[in-house]
Amino acid sequence: MDERKEKEIQLAQNNVSLQLNVAKQERKEATQIALRKVDEQIQAVRLDLITEERERMEEIERQRGVIVEQLELFQRDLDEERNMRADDNEFIIRRIGDKIQKFQEVMEIEKKVREETENVLFKLLEDMDYKFQSEMEREKKVQERSQEEMLKLLETTCARIENQLSP
Repeated sequence: MDERKEKEIQLAQNNVSLQLNVAKQERKEATQIALRKVDEQIQAVRLDLITEERERMEEIERQRGVIVEQLELFQRDLDEERNMRADDNEFIIRRIGDKIQKFQEVMEIEKKVREETENVLFKLLEDMDYKFQSEMEREKKVQERSQEEMLKLLETTCARIENQLSP
């Protein structure tokens, strides 16, 4: 009779151990899936950032080309003005000053746009980091609660077995 009870206890312990191992494996797989999803999201954001950076650089290059063209036009205009109005230096100086001022304004605007874009990108990265950290913390709490529930279930099961085995 004692052998039978010992076998039943051993069988129950094996079942609980098996269930605990299955739960651990499921939790490990869930964590890996969550990490993979987070990695995929981070990779997608990285790709978006790279694409946006490339597009921004292309736009800067395009604007640079436009500026170079404008500078060439300004230079041609200047040469024409020199030929046509050699005697009127004040007019030429004023016109050049206006064009330089416009050019400086354009450059200042481009600088502000670039800085704002960088600030938005940094804010986006900070937000993503915060969300990632929050999600990881939440996952950790869920895992801890799950472990506590499994331990309580194991303790309850052991107590029932002991009660059943007690004469």
